[in-house]
Parts: sequence; C-alpha cells; structure tokens
Amino acid sequence: MQKGRRLKLDLTDGKSSARFTICVLDNESKKAPQGSRSCAVFLTPQGREHDWQFSSTEGQCQLICQAGFARMIFVALNSGHTFLSSEAVQKELSPYVLELAQSNHQSSIPYITVDDGIGSRDVIFRVSSQMNGDMLVEDVHDSHGTMRRLVFLNSRLIQSEIKLLTTIAPKSSPNLSPKLSHTVDYAWLPEGYYHSIVASTSLLQLTQTATVIGVGGGSLVMFLHHCFPDWQIDGVELDPEVIDVATRFFGLAASDKVRLIVGDGLAHVEGIARSVLAADPAEMPDSTLARRRDLIIVDVNSQDVSLGMAFPPQGD
Repeated sequence: MQKGRRLKLDLTDGKSSARFTICVLDNESKKAPQGSRSCAVFLTPQGREHDWQFSSTEGQCQLICQAGFARMIFVALNSGHTFLSSEAVQKELSPYVLELAQSNHQSSIPYITVDDGIGSRDVIFRVSSQMNGDMLVEDVHDSHGTMRRLVFLNSRLIQSEIKLLTTIAPKSSPNLSPKLSHTVDYAWLPEGYYHSIVASTSLLQLTQTATVIGVGGGSLVMFLHHCFPDWQIDGVELDPEVIDVATRFFGLAASDKVRLIVGDGLAHVEGIARSVLAADPAEMPDSTLARRRDLIIVDVNSQDVSLGMAFPPQGD
C-alpha cells in the first residue's frame, strides 16, 4: 500500500460498456490500520455514483478515514447493466477484489454500503444519436422516491434529471393489485447551478420572454413554464434526438407559451440580435417584437465528466 494513492479502472466483459467502475484508495493517514481492518469494499448505490461523497477524491478520503480501513475499494454499478442483489454483486466481484486487496492478514474482505443497499434502476429506453452517441433513459429508485435520468453513455454523464410523483389508482376489483402511475414534478429542479439560475430571475424588473439555450430533458424549460405561466419561452436544442426523448419520457411539451426549436443556440441568439438591431424601434412590426428576449439562459453541456451531470462550462 502507498498512503494517499488512488487508482481507477473499469471492469467490462469486452462486449459492452464498463459494467463496474472501480476506484482503489489507500488511506493517507499515518496511522492507517492493519490486520483485520486493512481493506474493505464500498458498493456505491445505483444512481448515486456521481455524488460528491462517493466519486470525488475528497469525499472518498472522508469515508475511508471514518470507516477506519487502510485501503478501500469503491465500486460503482454503471448505467445500462442489471444487478440482481448485493449478494450477486459480491460474488461477481470476489476474484477481482481479492487481487486488489493485496492483504496477507485478512481472511475475508467486508462489503459495506448505505442503509438503502445498492438500490435499483430500470432502463426505460435506449437510443443512439449522431451527435451524442448512445443514450438511455433510466428510473432510479430509493427510499426517497423515483428519479428519471437521461444518461449519455459515452461519457457516463447524467444529461438531465427529473423527479417522478407516484400515484396509486383505485383498485377496480378487490382481487387486483393497485396500479401505479407516474407524473413529472415540474416544481422540482436538480441541485446545483439550476437554483442559482432561477434565483437570478428575481433581479429582473420585468420579464415576459425567455430563451433557454440547451433544452436536454426539458426540466428547466418546464420549471420556468410552471412557475411563470405567462412567460413566452423558447427552448433551443441542437440534437433532435434529445428533443424527441425529452418529449416522450420527460414531460417536455410545446404549447402556445413554450416553443421548441431544433438548431444551433448561439446562431439563434445572433439571429435575434440582428433582427432587433436592424429594426427601427418606432416602426418595429409585431413579428420582430416577438423575437425580443428579456432573459437568455445558456445551459449547454460542458462535457466535463468530473461534474457528474452535464453542466455548462465555467466562465473565465
């Protein structure tokens, strides 16, 4: 073992994307334990592989120090694969874990995870896009409910995420099981920069029109429409396949107040600017006035896999 060393590798059968992503971390503490607490395996719950605590170096260092092991093997169960149970995962990983543990003093390697276990997820839909490669729609279930995600498999980034509300329909017969149905919670947004974007709208004195560059699953567009139903909102998305998936599985819906446009977002904004600047304000026709925008939100993908979700790039 080498204090503070961190190694990352993928396990695959050679026929598909990586089934497991493994991170081996050695405790950086000078008093790292030996013997019976020399190594453990942490199974990251499905759908939480991008959580800061489980994916970042800082978060993993906190966990290994709290758990008191000299080495910890973090295992992420990747999207697009089926995992029947924690026991089945342990049996599958066993030969690799013994090799990675490199412990001569430990007869068995303990497996640990959170109280909810490894969780579960269902793949709802798969599709391939010319622009973004293979994508899938998955429902992730835990004790807090069900989240639906659009995942780009090439980068393993969560492109979009929505919260589903579950309702139970009355039973038509005492002998039948109740039927569950899901609806989108349009009042929910993922944590992170989305909250800052929405908070910034309070600084605007008058907002009637908005353009969102980068629609993705449509969570931001539909949240704005839910909170500000009188706004005229344009959503511009470069990939038509993403728009189709968002409409079919994420509750994205065009209306008289929400317009969905497939095209280059920056070119779209440039077109708005040219049409407005070229017109005489005193004689501006209604069609040009309709293209004015009080608010422009840029929500394009940064392709930074360290962020977990497909956030916009940081500004200079």
